[in-house]
Amino acid sequence: MASSSITRRRSSDIEVVDELDAQHLLEMFERLGIDARPAEPLVLSRELEREALARVNARYPDARSAIERLRAEGHHVYVATGGSETNEAALRGAGLASLIDGIFSGHSQHAHKSQPAYWADVPKFVAARAGDCVLVDDRLDYLEAAASVGIVALLLDRKGAHRPESMPSYVTATLRNLAGLPHWVETWTSSHPS
Repeated sequence: MASSSITRRRSSDIEVVDELDAQHLLEMFERLGIDARPAEPLVLSRELEREALARVNARYPDARSAIERLRAEGHHVYVATGGSETNEAALRGAGLASLIDGIFSGHSQHAHKSQPAYWADVPKFVAARAGDCVLVDDRLDYLEAAASVGIVALLLDRKGAHRPESMPSYVTATLRNLAGLPHWVETWTSSHPS
């Protein structure tokens, strides 16, 4: 019962954000003295957001090489985000969109990344067992939710903020950067055959 009320609240949260984004665009038009109003302000707002993000070069230097090595070893790479479909534009801006197999978002999963419901269908969608899926994230709450459905959870701790002795049991390993991910995956898959 609590899960469905949370899902409903999240759904209404998304609707509120959509409404505020459309309203913000109309307010910008008004402040700029533009009399023409778009017929669908939310659609225009999302398109402007995608265009802006597609031009942002937000790449981490280790992301591209890690993804390329994983793909060369035959692994599939997906991105899981709490954001919307505009994240594809951010991946294009980072030069990574062509390297990934797909994107999971809060919209596509109908749940927040901190909820097990977000992760529950991911293994089925990628045609793998949960224990063969690896999530790398810098948020412990996202890792905990993914691990609760059997996904292997790796903490990306770029700043070394988490002490090893206080690491939650659901975190399988900690990475300081993505450069070591392909080696970790290679070691993991050789010791945990499907």
